[in-house]
This record gives sequence, structure tokens and C-alpha cells, in this order.
Amino acid sequence: MIDLTAPLRAIQEKYGLMDWHRNVNATQEAAALWGATVGVHCRDTGGFLAVEVVPLARVDKYANAVVKLAQAPNGTWAASVEYQCHYLGCIVPVQVWNPVAFATREDAIQASAATLRQTLAPLCTESCATEASRQAAQQLCAQLDTYRCEQLTLF
Repeated sequence: MIDLTAPLRAIQEKYGLMDWHRNVNATQEAAALWGATVGVHCRDTGGFLAVEVVPLARVDKYANAVVKLAQAPNGTWAASVEYQCHYLGCIVPVQVWNPVAFATREDAIQASAATLRQTLAPLCTESCATEASRQAAQQLCAQLDTYRCEQLTLF
């Protein structure tokens, strides 16, 4: 895992904390961290063009969780998550502004599954969620648990 938070923050500060996301020069600098080129590997907004969608969990057509992956030209992987849990959900684009690069596809999937599990966990008990949403979140979390890394034993 490669933390890109500091260099991305420096780019954002250079181009203005309120305007960096609208500046193609800022996006070009962020893309360079991935070995990418705007217009070839990503849009001028930073979204990668070649994205693989990997389903991680599914209860029904209204409850599912996926990870979106893009392998950058420098060989690292960018990942983002997407979930739908009845009336609740979240979509995050996979882009050069992602603060973490992964060395392998498997690392990206494992980390994304953990992020989704952590995000969905509160929905399993939230009083503001409908009963159907709570049950769907519980089933999604159970499926996402299969992606947890196994702890190595030393003895």
C-alpha cells in the first residue's frame, strides 16, 4: 500500500483548496503520481478510463457491494467502492485523486472489502434503517467477511 495523501494534498494546495478539482493541470500532476496521462489513461476530472468492476457481495438487485479497480501505467492499482442497500448507498469513482495505491489487485480487493464491511456495519443495527435494509446489510457484511485476510501463525 502506497500512501499518496501528502503529494495529493500538496497538489491541492498548489492549485487552491477550493479550485484544484476544476484545474486540468492539477489533475495532470495527480495523474503523474500514477504514471498516467490525462486523456490517455484518465479523464480531465481524474477518473480512470479502464475500470474493472468486481462484485464482492450480493443479496438481491437492491443490495450489493462492488469494488472498482484500475491498474495504473506504473503498475499500481487504484480502487473505489460502491454499495447499495435498499434505499441507502454510495458510489465513489476510481480516480487519480484516490489517496492510496495498491501493489497488487488482491491487496486492492482485500482493502476495499474491509472498507465496505466497516461502512456497512452500522447499518446492521441503525434504528434509522428499515428492517429490510438492516437485514440486507447483515447479509452483505457476512459475505464481505469471507474477504478478510487470514492471520498467519508463527508457531
